[in-house]
Amino acid sequence: MLEKIEKIGSREVLADGQIQVRIDTEIYEDGNLLSKSYWREVIAPGQDVSNRAPEIQRIARIEHTPAVVKAYIDRIKAISTT
Repeated sequence: MLEKIEKIGSREVLADGQIQVRIDTEIYEDGNLLSKSYWREVIAPGQDVSNRAPEIQRIARIEHTPAVVKAYIDRIKAISTT
């Protein structure tokens, strides 16, 4: 029987408040690992995390303060206008 397991492999908060998340996907057949792959996503301050894993929601609640969100948005606006 095939079994697919997805789990958070790592997460990191960058200095500007972005959260990098690596998702590990493992495929097993009869308990033996057949395949392992990774994908990464970045969650920006202020981005909706309601459909993310509870661990990521908790990190965002702590790290994405109003001040961090404002600073990030201001920085993005400044970059896009230059």
